[in-house]
Amino acid sequence: MVIALAGWLAGWLAGWLVGWLALFLLACTPVRSLLLAHIHTHTHTHTRSRDGIHSLFRFVFLFYLLLGLAARLWR
Repeated sequence: MVIALAGWLAGWLAGWLVGWLALFLLACTPVRSLLLAHIHTHTHTHTRSRDGIHSLFRFVFLFYLLLGLAARLWR
């Protein structure tokens, strides 16, 4: 019972975090930047730091997405 409750809570929390993170990413970064970040040209001075931030956001998003999927499959 406790393990099932912990699994449900972990899945719910991971799903909630993924949802808020996805909304945050869509609100703060252009969709084009998320989809095409790997082919940005480096002609502007701010592009390298912006690409680094986008890479970090994508990593965190994928981490929580996989965590949520793992929690749902585990229970």
